[in-house]
Amino acid sequence: MDVSVVLSEVDLRKDWFLTSWHGNALFWDGVAVCSRPRRPGMAGQVFARPWKEGILLGVIDPVNVNWVKLGVDRKARLVASPDEATCFELVAKPEGGFGICCDQQYMCCNGDGETFTVSFDRPALSEWETFFRDGYVQDSLHGPAGLIHPLTREKPRPSDAWKTYATEPLGITLNGGVRPVAQHRFSLVACARWEENYIVEWINYHKSIGFDHIYLYCNDDEPDTLYGKILPFVDGPAPFVTFYHYPFKGLQYQMYFHFLRHHATETEWLMFLDVDEFLCLRHANDVALFMQQFPADIDALYFNWCLFGNNGYKTRPSGDVLTHYTRREHGAGPFTKVLIKSASVPYREIYRRSNAAIMHSYLDLNDSLKSVNVLNEDMAGYYENFPDYAWSLLHAQNRRARIVEKGFIAHFNIKSEEDFDIRVRRSLAGNYACEAQWGERTEHERTTFMMHTNVMSDTYLRDYWQAYLKDGWKHSVFPKAQWPLLSQGKSATQSSTAHAGTVQDDAIKILSGEIWGKSQNHTLMEDNPWWVVDLGDVCRIHEIRFFNRMDGVFERVANFRMDSSEDGESWVVRFEKRDDREYGGIDGAPYICRSDKGFDARHVRIVIPGKGKYLHFDQVQIYGTAPDT
Repeated sequence: MDVSVVLSEVDLRKDWFLTSWHGNALFWDGVAVCSRPRRPGMAGQVFARPWKEGILLGVIDPVNVNWVKLGVDRKARLVASPDEATCFELVAKPEGGFGICCDQQYMCCNGDGETFTVSFDRPALSEWETFFRDGYVQDSLHGPAGLIHPLTREKPRPSDAWKTYATEPLGITLNGGVRPVAQHRFSLVACARWEENYIVEWINYHKSIGFDHIYLYCNDDEPDTLYGKILPFVDGPAPFVTFYHYPFKGLQYQMYFHFLRHHATETEWLMFLDVDEFLCLRHANDVALFMQQFPADIDALYFNWCLFGNNGYKTRPSGDVLTHYTRREHGAGPFTKVLIKSASVPYREIYRRSNAAIMHSYLDLNDSLKSVNVLNEDMAGYYENFPDYAWSLLHAQNRRARIVEKGFIAHFNIKSEEDFDIRVRRSLAGNYACEAQWGERTEHERTTFMMHTNVMSDTYLRDYWQAYLKDGWKHSVFPKAQWPLLSQGKSATQSSTAHAGTVQDDAIKILSGEIWGKSQNHTLMEDNPWWVVDLGDVCRIHEIRFFNRMDGVFERVANFRMDSSEDGESWVVRFEKRDDREYGGIDGAPYICRSDKGFDARHVRIVIPGKGKYLHFDQVQIYGTAPDT
């Protein structure tokens, strides 16, 4: 039966009423269906809500509360009656339970009339307040900020969820009015067009500084190329990137609002960031660590732009952005990007004002947001009379330099002289219409812009990124050498050979640069067998690596002596290994002699000391610096 019809047929004045002088009683057709003793003379309230194909009727006063289910057959029964609880509101789920927000407890009743309570240690009534909105209860003083108590609103059918498009994120709608627990802490949202050459670096960089998810909207005519580039990030059970193709060109607001509607509740913090923008957290390089410097109750953190120039490139070079572009303007510029708590995003206001530049600021939509910049200064009024007021603030108290020394958005919008025209060719549709200004600039204006954005060197991002990429060596089978390889392909000889061919032919085999796990050279058994390499010139030797054969008899070269000479006549003992310890080679454990100070030599000789010995190696590698370096 249609519950709304049943409820509309109830005449509160005729069919039922509350008597408040002789007791707390609910009457239906003149028959008391529930009653409780109470102090006479106190007024009460009556609530009626659709509930389980009938009506839920409530009799409330400041001392007692009774809840009665009235069925479509007009038979009633008591379903909940908490004692001595000041009740403030009823919230009923038409197909399930209902909840009562009381002074010391939150009472819930399921569809079968079984009740349970959730109690809170509340201060005096005057010290707390409860807000009611759209049929659910939010406690503003207890528990985590934004905590919505459970069992408050029926989850709508998926077919009806669209009805809240203009009012709240879909995650809240589908969770019965309760904001779901976020899956991610820090997330980025980006729209990308013609960014396939830079997207992987951009994703990897922001992943390296602690962002745990990215929502990427491809605005290319066809998604194939960009999607192919990021495929490793979208595959698997826990992808790092959520990917969408949005075929309508330049509709940035629509893409951003699609995210807010479908994904905003999945993350605690979010930032709208372009692919030519990199968040630089100087001396922190970690967004969670950086955020520890600011009060926990802020809603938003504002980062200023700083424009990086074309570094003299006429056309775009191939490769990473961060390693190629190290010149920038003097300091921070007036435009900002915002890292904001998703629960603080003014969703309804954004829907109403589709021209709001939410990527730059939210304060014109909600001026009560607690917003600060990286210097922990209040951002209220920053965008008034923009950009004049913003520039006046930046030029005062050395803010331009201080902001860039703390944290900022490195904006690489002009990567070469041809970029002025590339930005126009990309598209002028929708929000891209503003790109026309770049193509309209005169040669003088272009030259002036490039001069201002290349005025000083800043290698922080380049150095960070290069150091980060070098971490790949931590996963190398063999450690990275600090110096160039000098010995490969050089001439060598040895005391004898057990192989066919000359001693020189046998000796150079261990300088080929190819490891096999076998002995590639081999002397006869003799006293003190030796091997020597001629580097062709006197070099500074810093490191020598010895790769043993891996098919047994490891002990034969466990001990050795290393000599050096500048002329091949006079020799100096540089190192002696006499500990009998065996070592490996191709398995990743060669024996390595290293000296930061190093020594000068053209000739390096290896001797296996003792009587009746063999000398054989898989490879020998000598590292250092040649005379011309």
